Amino acid sequence: RFDTWKAEQGLPQNTVRALHQSEDGYLWFGTRFGIVRFDGVDFRVFDRFNTPGLSDENCIGIVEKDGQMWFAITQGVVSLKDGVFSTRAVRKGSSQDRIYSLCLGRNDSLWLGAANGVIRLQGDTVTTFSAANGLGTNAVISILEDQNGTLWAGTEGSGLKRLDRGADRFADFWVPGDVNDK
Repeated sequence: RFDTWKAEQGLPQNTVRALHQSEDGYLWFGTRFGIVRFDGVDFRVFDRFNTPGLSDENCIGIVEKDGQMWFAITQGVVSLKDGVFSTRAVRKGSSQDRIYSLCLGRNDSLWLGAANGVIRLQGDTVTTFSAANGLGTNAVISILEDQNGTLWAGTEGSGLKRLDRGADRFADFWVPGDVNDK
């Protein structure tokens, strides 16, 4: 059986940008107009109008570790811990500061792919990597840390980049036009 859920069923609108099943079994959806929790029967929408601590409802990514959830919003991240949302802005608000993706890393770090590079949040420390750090472009659309601690960054027009654990500079893994490009 294949079900379709749209605004008529309880979503705030019909564009879903992120999906996640939490450790406690709920389905979570990131949409342009809110973060949504589905319990199998009802949709609960969290947005900046009904949820203290949520400054922006345009959610584009969801991750979770040890009961704490992180939601990527266009200008930063929102954490949800023990039923409380809190926003951590990491950008100033221009379109060039847009967040595109997130992933959890080792040592309780959170990595963000953004329009102006890669951002690492670790505790109170924010570290930004840009084209000057080997990305080739600042636009990082997707990001992943693998089981070996290598960070992978999918860029807009400059291919796939790799940041080895402990390094401070990205290296080319694949670039458009590479002789091995098929």
